[in-house]
Amino acid sequence: MLSLSRRLCSRPSTSKSSFDLAEACANYEQRTVRATRRNADCGAPFRMVLPPPNVTGNLHLGHAFTVAIQDSICRSRRMLGSDVSWIPGFDHAGIATQTVVERQLWKERRLRRHEIPPEEFLGFCAKWKDARIATISAQMKRLGATLDWEKTYYTMDERFASAVRRAFCLLHGDGLIFRSRRMVNWCPALQSTISDQEVEVLEGERELKVLAHDGSQKIVQVGFMHKIRYRVVGERQSCLVCIVYRQSCLVYTVCRLLTSTWKWRPLDRKPFSPM
Repeated sequence: MLSLSRRLCSRPSTSKSSFDLAEACANYEQRTVRATRRNADCGAPFRMVLPPPNVTGNLHLGHAFTVAIQDSICRSRRMLGSDVSWIPGFDHAGIATQTVVERQLWKERRLRRHEIPPEEFLGFCAKWKDARIATISAQMKRLGATLDWEKTYYTMDERFASAVRRAFCLLHGDGLIFRSRRMVNWCPALQSTISDQEVEVLEGERELKVLAHDGSQKIVQVGFMHKIRYRVVGERQSCLVCIVYRQSCLVYTVCRLLTSTWKWRPLDRKPFSPM
């Protein structure tokens, strides 16, 4: 039994592998087209949407992993007789794409976004988008993905933009989207608010050496919040305020309270003193 297992599991060193890469890759484009072709007498419909990759750059290994899984599902459903349509698409990616395009604009023409007309910048973005879509599509086809390319979409197409505007109107009408004064993440480079997902928190040094007015260097602590208790003049009530520069509390003249919270309503329009 031992000798038989050795004969079955071992391979002579002089033999060649039976796998031929050139043969396996030959005519893969034609074979992919045949695999994607929908049969007229297909059974139940099966629809799947490819998560649209961003047009910020090329595909990476994570995209290939997703494509491989979805392609396997679609091929298996076709073998079971389903009417399969795997829909590809591309996502504009919003601020992420704008940042990449602005970087490319500076690299090619040494210009900032604010130094050219808005129409010209939008045209530059459209040119970038078209180039990225062409590259990503070629990568998808190179992977052998059996996608329904006749149904390709872009998330900034008018039908999608119209649906987004309508959704915002409906959500606003239901009170789920509203205007309010809140703390936001402001990007001075983009001159726009950004979401928490776009914020990268960096832990820096707590002590920095800066140049003093007399030419010497002094150590300044940064990244600390100081808690100052502002007392209501003539009363025992107080309000705790967190500030970065504690020396500036002596020149503050107004303390803005969120009076919509019942806790702060009794302190509305009352004078405070940090002393």
